[in-house]
Amino acid sequence: MSIEEYWNQLPLLDQVFNSPQYAGTPVVLAGYVHTGWANRAMLEKAGIDLASIENLDLSIKTNFGVSADGKLNGYVSEGAWDLVLASLPPVDEQVIVDAIRTGC
Repeated sequence: MSIEEYWNQLPLLDQVFNSPQYAGTPVVLAGYVHTGWANRAMLEKAGIDLASIENLDLSIKTNFGVSADGKLNGYVSEGAWDLVLASLPPVDEQVIVDAIRTGC
């Protein structure tokens, strides 16, 4: 699947990861070359909504995906991706080392 085809699956990502099952679980999917997707719970955790991005610089504001109905669709790139990443908890370096060593 090409990267374009991957991001064309936003309705499916929304259907699955914004379902009641994930309502309180922040989900982030990393894409390729500074892109990603975040569910509503993650956007909320990051303090991101339409009102909060209104005052951002246009170069960041335009990197939030918006659906046809005017709502954030979870797609983020460039500076918008940085705002999502900044709200992720840090990962202990030893956890990363252990995962590499065990292949997990």
